[in-house]
Amino acid sequence: MSLSDEQVQAEMRKMISFIKQEALEKAKEIHTLSEEDFQVEKAKIVREECETIDRNYEGKLKRVSMAQKIAKSNVMNRSRLDLLNSRQEVIDGIFSKVEKKLEGIEQKKDAYVKFLCDLIVQSMEMLSEPVGIIYARQRDLDLVSLAISKAIESLKEQETFKSVEIDIDHDEYLDDSCLGGIKVVGLGGKIKIDNTMKARLELIKKEALPQIRHMLFGANPNRKHLN
Repeated sequence: MSLSDEQVQAEMRKMISFIKQEALEKAKEIHTLSEEDFQVEKAKIVREECETIDRNYEGKLKRVSMAQKIAKSNVMNRSRLDLLNSRQEVIDGIFSKVEKKLEGIEQKKDAYVKFLCDLIVQSMEMLSEPVGIIYARQRDLDLVSLAISKAIESLKEQETFKSVEIDIDHDEYLDDSCLGGIKVVGLGGKIKIDNTMKARLELIKKEALPQIRHMLFGANPNRKHLN
């Protein structure tokens, strides 16, 4: 039995309606999937951007922190250097005053002659030989001559120095900047002993500096021993 035109039209409308419905559902499904993909991709991009921002922030924070540490270290180093320089100025000032007091030491004749005698004896004992040439300031020559006589008497009491010969060099004198004292030369100039006041003061400065610092500024927490 053949369908009438109306029946055919009705069937076609049903088919068209079905196709439209399928198309709408498919479009809806595609839209839903696209929206989900979009949200996933968006979340991924947002997460990556947040991570990038966090990394940049952490990097900047580390750089700022490092810069602050360097600045703090520089300030502490400068402060430490300033403190050390100030302390050194105090110590230098003390030794400068000592040098000033040593100027004109020869005016205390008896004490200076005894001191020169002790220096000569000590120097000859260091030479360990009975012959020595003494260098002194020109203005000290008379006092050194007196000291030599006393030193020879003292040395002859020792077995090593039963025969002693000590002379003054009159061709070359010590500069006044040595602050006094003597230099002794032995073994034909091979051995030289500097027993000037300047040399002894420098020796004291080197050996006693830790104790001087301790007395002036207290104990150094970073130093275990004084010497």
